[in-house]
Amino acid sequence: MNNARLNLLRQQGFGRRHVRSMVRALAAGVCIGLVLLAVGEFWQARRARDVQARYVQLQADWQQAQARQAAQAQAHQQHQAMQGLLQRQRQWAQQRERLDRLQTAWEMRAHSQGWQVQRWQVDARGLTLQLWLPDVQAVPDLVQALSHVGPTAWSLQQLSSHSQGGVQALLQAAWPPARGPAVPKPSVQTEGGQS
Repeated sequence: MNNARLNLLRQQGFGRRHVRSMVRALAAGVCIGLVLLAVGEFWQARRARDVQARYVQLQADWQQAQARQAAQAQAHQQHQAMQGLLQRQRQWAQQRERLDRLQTAWEMRAHSQGWQVQRWQVDARGLTLQLWLPDVQAVPDLVQALSHVGPTAWSLQQLSSHSQGGVQALLQAAWPPARGPAVPKPSVQTEGGQS
């Protein structure tokens, strides 16, 4: 056997052909690898954009939901506040109606029996009526009549004789308790029976 024929390094055409085909295969592999890498990068970038867009959309949806909840909570609070105001308005109207009935009752008696109202006051502590009566015998009838008309019972706090005759009486009644939510009591003070 001839060793020279088996020596592949000495055969010029075979080695160069082989190196060229390997270089071509390597170049083709690098090209295919670069194409696959570019496709992978493109796919990954597109996927990242999709995920980012979805994240932005979800965040916008969440913010809209939070804004809707805040608006609903505010609307509910405004509705509750309006209901409270309407309730207070009804209570004030009822209190005013009671006070008007009471004032009408003692004004009618004052005219018919000769009383003179000196002070009429309504505040958070209660109702106060100070008046002059021509006769001390009229006081029990007055207290009973006011208690019958008024929202609470009246009581005589002070009775004194007047320098020009007759008696001066100071009557008080507790302010009726508010029903429902806390309602501030009106403070009305009039002189001479005017409200």
